Amino acid sequence: MGRGVKRRYRTEPTFGDRDPWENLATAIVMRAIRDYRAALRVLAREDQAVSVRQKNEAERARQTKEECEEFFRSREFTALSRVSGEDILEKLEEEADWL
Repeated sequence: MGRGVKRRYRTEPTFGDRDPWENLATAIVMRAIRDYRAALRVLAREDQAVSVRQKNEAERARQTKEECEEFFRSREFTALSRVSGEDILEKLEEEADWL
């Protein structure tokens, strides 16, 4: 590497020696959590939406929220996680109170 060139390091957590399938399951659940949080952030400011673009974004956020809730309550989620989907939703809703 030449002078002045910085290396970029991963900022995402690594999962070490865990089973690759367990890593995939964790990544799927974490993605659903990120999507749900993002939807809640948009919906928290929905009443301020004035443009068509903002209203469309709020509608997409509402759909994402519903899809995530359906996923957290599904059999597929139960197969991917040892944690209850209802527990995760409860924690995320508590988090949303801080938005």
